[in-house]
Amino acid sequence: VLVLGLMMTGWIVANAFHYSGTLLHSKYTVGEAEQIALSFGPDISSCSIYWVSQVESTMKSAIPFPSLEERDGGNASSFFAQVLFGREEEGCSPDTSEGCTLHSGYANVWTESRCGTPRLLHNVVIPNCPMGKSFYYSVRTAELRNTTADGETASLVPLVDFSPFRKGRLPSTHPDAAPVLALVADLDHTHSPNCIAALTAVAAAGEIDMVLHAGDTAYDMDDSCNLVGDEYFEESSSISEQIPYLWGVGDHEGGRKDLSGDCSLRVGYDYETYRMRMGEGVWGRQLYLSQRSLSPTTFYFSINVGLIHIAYVNTNPYILGCHSWMLQSQYDWLSRDLASVNRTATPWVIVAGHRAMYCTKSMDAECTTEADSIRYGVERGQYESYGSSQCGENECGAGRMFGLEHLLKKFNVDMYFSGHTHHYERSFPVNEGEPQKYVELHKYVNPKNTFHIVGGIAGVDPDEFTVGPADWTSFRDKAYNVLWGKVTASNASYFRFEAVAAEDGSIIDYVEVYRDDEYFDEDPSLMRSFIYMLSGIVGALLVILIIGGVLVMLFSRRKKETPEYL
Repeated sequence: VLVLGLMMTGWIVANAFHYSGTLLHSKYTVGEAEQIALSFGPDISSCSIYWVSQVESTMKSAIPFPSLEERDGGNASSFFAQVLFGREEEGCSPDTSEGCTLHSGYANVWTESRCGTPRLLHNVVIPNCPMGKSFYYSVRTAELRNTTADGETASLVPLVDFSPFRKGRLPSTHPDAAPVLALVADLDHTHSPNCIAALTAVAAAGEIDMVLHAGDTAYDMDDSCNLVGDEYFEESSSISEQIPYLWGVGDHEGGRKDLSGDCSLRVGYDYETYRMRMGEGVWGRQLYLSQRSLSPTTFYFSINVGLIHIAYVNTNPYILGCHSWMLQSQYDWLSRDLASVNRTATPWVIVAGHRAMYCTKSMDAECTTEADSIRYGVERGQYESYGSSQCGENECGAGRMFGLEHLLKKFNVDMYFSGHTHHYERSFPVNEGEPQKYVELHKYVNPKNTFHIVGGIAGVDPDEFTVGPADWTSFRDKAYNVLWGKVTASNASYFRFEAVAAEDGSIIDYVEVYRDDEYFDEDPSLMRSFIYMLSGIVGALLVILIIGGVLVMLFSRRKKETPEYL
């Protein structure tokens, strides 16, 4: 028995990790794929597939996984992620895998710091992903095992069989495509009702192409040693395994709220669980979106989907002092991002963040001083007290810094979507509290300002309205329906937002935005109208010159052909 025990110990050491303890939860076995999610890849033609699998309580990679700064593109882990991928017409489907292509990627053990419990995170990039077309895929985890004592020979051994095939698709990148987006915020998977079942159904029916979740996921995803996050992401995988489901940070993603929150250490505000699950723990998933949009972090990012450009920002730094260290970099990034948008290719722009700039609820800080901080910026003295006095690219003024509404106005942002406040409310187009009102409440024609949607009721108890509507309020849902937002942009002249009830799919509210070719005339960041006018004048002159030249030639020829006696 002793000899056998020593042999087993040697085998375990040689095979890069050891097992002991018990599983975190018994629904899945070691290595079995869960929490599967489709996402975008490192470039516009690629996609990525992410999943989590369980490991036992002290199962760790023997080779330390390098930090983000140390990565050079190589895989330093002893685990690998594998995906069978292809389209049905290529011979890749639940019925046959003969036409599937095998792709490999990273797998890494993430041991979360709150309880020390490990999870195996996986990410595989699929190059030349068929955008706008359905495909099938199956995933599994493999381990690199040494077969000799000196480790010169190694073999890749699957920990489990390939998972059942899933059917997925990503939004089309064709310029004529009009993908449909779903927007949600504040979704507790344990709350009944919630939007998960509704979004699963409309994704399967092909009625939506992507979901953006504007913060507050699982309440809280790092609770119970991250088991709450495991349960949430597994339940929502009924959506995320079909179409991309993107997550932004809210105030329930900060992490470790039971600790001190010492600003000098940034303890309690580390966002560890969010960052690791969103790609920083395995170099993938939403980290690619950050890279593609030149963002240094998963806290804020942007993406073009069809005719819409979407930028997500972290609103926590405007309220929570310990987060203020990211205000300048985020503001400067958003300014550059919005300035770079090609409004011919992507004529519609949405900015989303967890907290609202315009909302009504009660007289507490949420819809008063806190909303003002996001709208107009934080007080200069408040910001400087946390160790910085630089404005960067911000146009500082009136004692406030990094206000977002200035950027919404400057770059003609069409809609701002938020949650945090647990009900539904829609504003008129508004700037600095002054609304652009319309007689038809569901129709905005050539709006000059951004309209705001508060949709923080995808699966939570409501915050009832205890104050009346504001002057800029267009609609408030006093029935407090659990709902999600549906966005459609058919062309450069038409944009539609709908608030859809989770229980029966009824339309609780909607607004249609129309604009004509003169919409950008007053845009200070564009010279489009002048260029169009100048081009028209030049074109007209060229036509006149051409016609005149043809007439001169015809007249000259006729004159030469005329007999002298005439």
